[in-house]
Amino acid sequence: MEWFLKNINVLKIHRGEDCLEMAEPCFSVGLIYEKMDKFEEALDFTSKALTLFEKFHGKGSKDCQGCELQVAKVLLALEKHEESVAKFKCYLSQYHKDQSEETADVADAFHGMGQALQGLDKCDEARTFLKKALRARMKLNGNSSLQVAQVLVDLGNVMAKTGSSEEVPFVAVLNSNLVLLSHLDSFVFRQLPCMINQ
Repeated sequence: MEWFLKNINVLKIHRGEDCLEMAEPCFSVGLIYEKMDKFEEALDFTSKALTLFEKFHGKGSKDCQGCELQVAKVLLALEKHEESVAKFKCYLSQYHKDQSEETADVADAFHGMGQALQGLDKCDEARTFLKKALRARMKLNGNSSLQVAQVLVDLGNVMAKTGSSEEVPFVAVLNSNLVLLSHLDSFVFRQLPCMINQ
């Protein structure tokens, strides 16, 4: 990270704060801060990168889309659910406009949107996006992947909140992911009986 920060300082001195060359290092520093769970710092750097990409490449560019998704994830980590939903919507609207194939990023966006909506107690909408995330994850990663298990946990939590029990395929897929759930924290295991009974 030190190299990126030095690069940013050199660019500020020689090119000014609003040069395109500053976008990539800001984005990289934002990713590093996110991995360190320093979400406020991650948001600052990632937002700066997004502003620069929008200014120089336009809102629909691939760089902007990647940044938009990253900002949405950081906002979700900060529990800024309304702002997170807005960023996920921007990202997904571009995906729908392009009619792109579902990618890992799209699956992440569906999952994040579901989590943010759940945080706003919009459980019906959350379930819709979590189901999309589940379908995308199963298609991309197979039924027995950690990514599928993580979506199932969130879907189970939403179902438990709403008292829904019509999700028979959910239980079938959950059973094939019990081993993968051991990779998640103990919170999952406290929630598991509730999810299975729904």
